[in-house]
Amino acid sequence: MKRRAFTLIEMLTVMAITAILLGIIVTPVVQSINLVKLGDAYNQAQENARIELDKISREISNGAGVRDNSGDNGAIAVEVPTGPGSVNPTTTVLLPYSKLDIVNFSQGIPGPNGTFVNPTTGKIDPTLTAPKGQVNLPVTPGTTITRYYIALRQPLIPVPQGAPLNPNINPYFNPYNGLLMAISGGQDNLYVLYKATVAPYIWTQNQATGVWSYGVNTNFFATDANGNIILDDPYFMIPDGTATKAARIQNWIDASVVQTQVSRFDMIAPIYNKQSRQVDYVQDAAGDFVPQLISLLQFRADQQTTEPAQALTAMKLGNENDQMNAVGSDVFRTKFGGWSQPVISINASVNGQPGAQLTIQDLTRSDGSVGFSEYLGGTELFDVSDYIGLSSSGTRYPFSLALQSTLNRFNWIPGGGTNLANFEPMTFDSAAGKIYASFPISDVGLNALPPTVADPTGSRPNEPLVNEGTETTPFTNADSGAVFGGPGFTVNDAFNHAYSLVSSSTTTSDQTVNVKRIIDLRVTPNEDGTYGPLFPSSTANMATGNVVVANNPNGFPRAAIVPGSDVVYGPDQNPGPNYGNQVRYTRIAQGNPGPDQYRINYANETIPSNFASYFTAAELAGYNPNVYDPTNIVSAVFQPQYMAGCIVLDSDPTQPIPNTVPFKVYYRFQFTQPSDTVSVNYQSRQIMHLLLTIQTYPQATNEPNPQMVTLETTASVRNFLRS
Repeated sequence: MKRRAFTLIEMLTVMAITAILLGIIVTPVVQSINLVKLGDAYNQAQENARIELDKISREISNGAGVRDNSGDNGAIAVEVPTGPGSVNPTTTVLLPYSKLDIVNFSQGIPGPNGTFVNPTTGKIDPTLTAPKGQVNLPVTPGTTITRYYIALRQPLIPVPQGAPLNPNINPYFNPYNGLLMAISGGQDNLYVLYKATVAPYIWTQNQATGVWSYGVNTNFFATDANGNIILDDPYFMIPDGTATKAARIQNWIDASVVQTQVSRFDMIAPIYNKQSRQVDYVQDAAGDFVPQLISLLQFRADQQTTEPAQALTAMKLGNENDQMNAVGSDVFRTKFGGWSQPVISINASVNGQPGAQLTIQDLTRSDGSVGFSEYLGGTELFDVSDYIGLSSSGTRYPFSLALQSTLNRFNWIPGGGTNLANFEPMTFDSAAGKIYASFPISDVGLNALPPTVADPTGSRPNEPLVNEGTETTPFTNADSGAVFGGPGFTVNDAFNHAYSLVSSSTTTSDQTVNVKRIIDLRVTPNEDGTYGPLFPSSTANMATGNVVVANNPNGFPRAAIVPGSDVVYGPDQNPGPNYGNQVRYTRIAQGNPGPDQYRINYANETIPSNFASYFTAAELAGYNPNVYDPTNIVSAVFQPQYMAGCIVLDSDPTQPIPNTVPFKVYYRFQFTQPSDTVSVNYQSRQIMHLLLTIQTYPQATNEPNPQMVTLETTASVRNFLRS
């Protein structure tokens, strides 16, 4: 029997049927493999996100605190390709909230001369640049920080091992999604998440002299023109073409550990139209089209909106005073510390009624400078940033200088009026979450202090200084030439003169008990000749001299003394070997002071309704209760005893105060009233919000879009230190 072979048509038909069957069978298999890889990428992204968030939040909770990462402090610069039609091939974009510095606790045992002890061996280890070991108790911030930041996996162009570093940037390369550049092959170079623990300051030994010194760790941080460390440089991982910068970047890479995958993983994402896949570009001044990017890891402080600050008590136990109902708080505190970007609102009440609204904000001033100032409406009243900076640097007279800074921009004082009546300056400590409404009197001044034997440089505090005058009693010396107040005032002479005048008057002879030895802080200048803020706004027969700031004849109506802040030094009045030596006087709340004692008014007292009946027509001639007159006995001797700022001393007419050392007074002044309220809008670094998006590009698939998982968590700094 003759066999027949398959015809060509039959063969082609079988092959076609086989191809169709294979296609039907293989395509789902391939698709299944791709789906498995996509699902695996999604699961991996989700797992990585959970692990990373847990780890970061745990480190935040166990740290001593986190540094302010608002604005440029927490920004990271990334170098990416520009869009079509740009002048330059790449551009730099700042990503906010992409860096976080966690302050670690103090740990380990310090050795001599800046060395550290290795806790494993118990011996000094010269290779250690930072302490190592268990946390020291009581816990305090240590010398190291743990930094989380975003940077290129390879920021520097790779060179053969052993070759010098290439100081140029290795460009960002994403061959997967075709957004910022075309899809292609090759090894990617994406932005990943790093973690490093470094010491900003270290002990180093001069090899020539052998001397150890503590200074900036220049292996990781640059310094400014004054040699100060630059902790928050957004460009710290962007090469600038210099070997020095390249070495610092390499040190960061060597000290860091990548927290995410090293390949197919990107921590930045462009904003684009998902239908057209067109990236959102914005043209800059250089003519480049800059892609709009988002950071896939953001560290944001917890937002507190209009939180009423708690007014802390103005008097400590044991320092009670019967004028407490008229005294405002000088410290306000919020629930959380670690402020970022605060806006402080102050209701300056008047006699218990709501008053003017003041704000402390970080704004651009009229001269272009930027900083925190206090404003009433659109008027800048007090340069808060200037005060904080001057105080921190140890500059003399920061209150006067900070006030003068605002007056140089807009001199609002001569008009007085509403601005002067509502002037209520405050400063704040963002770390502690406190607003301070009081200032030391030594912060007021204009002139250098003269040198003395004990203080040849004139660096002593500038405080009110009052001489006792002649060491006599009114029975031996009437001191008819003495003045009752102002320039030339002395305690004994003014008392003797007033006592003699009152004793010789038939109308006021029964008021001799009300002639007191006093120091009226309203009209007592600091040692440099500058009067404080208690100075009366209206005076007669008195050269005002300097009042807080130059050429200012006004006091401040809201100014008062902080209860319990006063410290009075004077000569010892008690007989014995210490007689005449400087001692600290004791404050009494009521009654007549004895030797080495004083009583002070923190608030104005009510003047008796029959006050005028105590005096003769001659004594009352020219007396105006609203105008201070140092030549009038009623205005300068009797009325001050009812006014805030009056210090009453031992007034025994038979015992003068020794004229051996002058009286020196320290106090803090404030501008608050009891009904004042303060509220704060701020972000608290005591509670951090972490938003992490993991995007992973699957392997062996044609899917251009990454698998993305976004998770959010909150981390509380459990051991946050507030002073």
